[in-house]
Amino acid sequence: MKISSHLAALSLASVSILSLGNAAHAEFRVNTGAISDYAYELWRSDNGREFTLRVWEREDYPENGMVQEHGRFESTREALDYFDCYYGENQSACEQLTRY
Repeated sequence: MKISSHLAALSLASVSILSLGNAAHAEFRVNTGAISDYAYELWRSDNGREFTLRVWEREDYPENGMVQEHGRFESTREALDYFDCYYGENQSACEQLTRY
């Protein structure tokens, strides 16, 4: 029973595989959203310790190219505060960024 529930959860997740030399690295999409004129996807590395934020202009999401990719966030909260601060112009999110 436990194995089947884990397999079902994995089948619903979006996965991206990157090949760098002989090593392959996977990323897992953990969140999507939009604010103002921008949409985002938040991806977690396979080591679970780094997050990458990918941002599009809202009308281009997800078919056309990204506006920016920001990486190496240590938590989803830090990445989302970054998005809210720089793309949503949310001053309280900008204040939170100084705490990371």
